[in-house]
Amino acid sequence: MVVRVGPVPSASALAWVVYARRVLAGAVPDADDLPALDDAVVTELSHLLDEWEVAARRSDELVWVAEIAPERVEFLVHTFHRMAEALAKAAERRGGPVAPEEGAAFYRSLVGGVLESLAGEDASTSELAEMLGQAWPGIEPD
Repeated sequence: MVVRVGPVPSASALAWVVYARRVLAGAVPDADDLPALDDAVVTELSHLLDEWEVAARRSDELVWVAEIAPERVEFLVHTFHRMAEALAKAAERRGGPVAPEEGAAFYRSLVGGVLESLAGEDASTSELAEMLGQAWPGIEPD
């Protein structure tokens, strides 16, 4: 399946990548209940962060398009959603923002791009995309 993120300001992508790296390193305050990630998932997510960082450093605007196996996207979106929920709860406890506001445009585009790809794949992934889209932390449903 093709996943497309952007166009978004590269500065937004870079701000979000820095934040996401902190999350993967366990350096986010009050986020003790983040789901445990095995090394393979951390490696895969780190690889994606590397790709987005490289793409963002090439120009002022980021557009990222990749072909990813549907089952991989589905697995990663579940992981991403669980992490987003845990981070939102942590932010609520500390009374602050979930992530840096500078990264919000990239975050919205990333979530939207992944859910759009899932929605276009088949009936079951379309249903999953609709369900997640209605309850994704930090994203207002349409």
